[in-house]
Amino acid sequence: QRPHPPLWVGGNGEHAIRRAVRYGNGWSPFPTSRSGVTAALADMASLEQRISLARSYCEEAGRQQALDICMVPFGWSMTDRGGLEPAALVEQLRQLGELGVTWAVLALEADSADHYRERLQQLREQVLEVLD
Repeated sequence: QRPHPPLWVGGNGEHAIRRAVRYGNGWSPFPTSRSGVTAALADMASLEQRISLARSYCEEAGRQQALDICMVPFGWSMTDRGGLEPAALVEQLRQLGELGVTWAVLALEADSADHYRERLQQLREQVLEVLD
C-alpha cells in the first residue's frame, strides 16, 4: 500500500543488506558471535564494515533516501536485566551513532507493564548520572 509503514530488513549478511537497501526504509543488523541464520557480527569493526557495505550498495543503487540503521548494542541481552553497565552503554551508543546507527533497541525484561516502567525509569536515571 502507499504510503506504507516503514519497512525494516534484518540480518547481517550481504543479501540482507542488499534487501534493506533495495526494499526497506531501514536495516537492522544484530550482534551475534556465530554464523547460523545470519552472518556473525561480533564487534564494532565488523559493524563498521557492514555499514560501509550498505553505503556502497546505496550509492550503487542510486538510493536517494538515507537508510536508517537500528542496532541492539553489543553485550546488551534481550533476556536478562540489561546486560551493560550504564557508562559502557552510553559509550557504546555514542560509538554506534558515530558509525551511522540511527536507532537502538534496549529491551528490558519485566513481569508487568508497571515493572517495565520501573526498569525504564531506573535505566533513565542511571544514564543521566553518567551524562552529568
